[in-house]
Amino acid sequence: MANATKYALIEGLLPFALAIVIVALIDIYEYRCEREDQINLNELEDRIKKLEGNMKGKILIAVPTFENIKPECFKSIYNLISPKDYLLYFDYVKGYDCARARNEIAKLAIEYDFDYVLMIDSDVNVPRQTINKLLECETDIALGWYYKKRTTTDQTVIFDFGKDYTDKNMIYGETLWKANDPFDVKGGGLGIALVNVNVFRKMPYPYFKYVIYGNDTVLSEDLYFCTEARKYGMNIKLTCHVHSI
Repeated sequence: MANATKYALIEGLLPFALAIVIVALIDIYEYRCEREDQINLNELEDRIKKLEGNMKGKILIAVPTFENIKPECFKSIYNLISPKDYLLYFDYVKGYDCARARNEIAKLAIEYDFDYVLMIDSDVNVPRQTINKLLECETDIALGWYYKKRTTTDQTVIFDFGKDYTDKNMIYGETLWKANDPFDVKGGGLGIALVNVNVFRKMPYPYFKYVIYGNDTVLSEDLYFCTEARKYGMNIKLTCHVHSI
């Protein structure tokens, strides 16, 4: 009877002992996986640091969007040719109006010590050589161009020097198609824009905002940025070789 009781007790304890062993093995396995993951992560961070040390700089490609990026836009970003000795990173800011989204992008570029930020609107398609051509401008803010949205005329988003941003000092597409070398402009839309991150460091926040005047006209966030940047001595150039396709 005593033996029967002992065997019954052993049989009753066996599942609990087995469960404890299984839990211990799982803990050991998870610990080893976490340790290996941490080692791999550290190795990856070391490799990235070494890679960055051999590069001229880092470029953040960022898309401000209220909803989603159009497939054609994302495909054109994916096909961009990477300039020699630069590391490219991609991000997008979703769910804000355009001014706030651009401000968030600028803060990201400063926080993570990028050299340039390339802003591309979510409905704009860029040519493959976009980054190289914008870098060739060798300026604080380099713009590409595209036609004004919701228009069937030759109107673009690029403006020559003048008092305001109106049709009188707008540079029309016919002129831009004929141009060759980069040239100074008053400002323009930032749907394709390469900005040296030092520009943000030299300007007060917010960098982008809408301005509503007494006559109910509105200055968009990108033209406001161009106006303020010029006040702080920044140079803005346009390359006609970069345009929405």
